[in-house]
Amino acid sequence: MISVPNLKEMSGQMLVQNNSAEHVQLDLPSLDTITNGNFSGLSSINIPSLQTCLENLTFAYNYFTSLSAPNLIDIDSNLSIDSSPELENISFPSLSSIGGNFHISNNSHLLNIDGFGHPWSIGWAACGDNVWIKSGSFVNVAVAGNLI
Repeated sequence: MISVPNLKEMSGQMLVQNNSAEHVQLDLPSLDTITNGNFSGLSSINIPSLQTCLENLTFAYNYFTSLSAPNLIDIDSNLSIDSSPELENISFPSLSSIGGNFHISNNSHLLNIDGFGHPWSIGWAACGDNVWIKSGSFVNVAVAGNLI
């Protein structure tokens, strides 16, 4: 377990990646602002206080079944959730804007993308050309309760 309980703000880039063991857990319970985050090779991630990402937020090649950021409101640039074969659930219920691209792909157990609750905007157009949801057999894709 990697635990940093008193970290509230991360300027610069936070890289937690290339963890070949499938049992690496990351616990960042107090983190509320991150500039740039890239997370891979994790069996779990705990980011309950995260509210703002000032640049990019990337989750790729992880082993967790659920990804949750319950208080995340804004991502100023890109959000990517990619190549996590065990991922079944995504929950970002407070997310209201992504300044750049929103990319979900190659998550073979992710059948429903419905954990986004607020009315939200992506890039320069709400749910426009900047949304890539691909490489999956999705049952439904919903934002704020509305099917896309």
